[in-house]
Amino acid sequence: MSYEKVVFIRTTEDQWATSKDITCRYLTTVSRDVDRFTFAFVVNIDVGGVLEFCVCFRDDSHQEHWDNNYGKNYKVIKIQVKQLGGRVRTSSSTSHYEVLSYLQIAPYY
Repeated sequence: MSYEKVVFIRTTEDQWATSKDITCRYLTTVSRDVDRFTFAFVVNIDVGGVLEFCVCFRDDSHQEHWDNNYGKNYKVIKIQVKQLGGRVRTSSSTSHYEVLSYLQIAPYY
């Protein structure tokens, strides 16, 4: 594995009409051949919306290696969850109630 490397996430909210790259941060070397990186980004999609992303590793010779879940990309889907018979409290620190929205993150096979 190359000593110098760049790892980034490429995201889209519009099926790749536009995209945004997010640089990953190095955490630690796990073994001689494995380094661990982390990333975070804000998801601004409506209920039913989909954010897709893939991962790129660029080595010191600038060759790129992509992980796009075998061509299906990784997807974040915002779903709405309703509680029968009442409202759902969003947080113990808030005084109002509303329907919760959750993000579902999973590879699609």
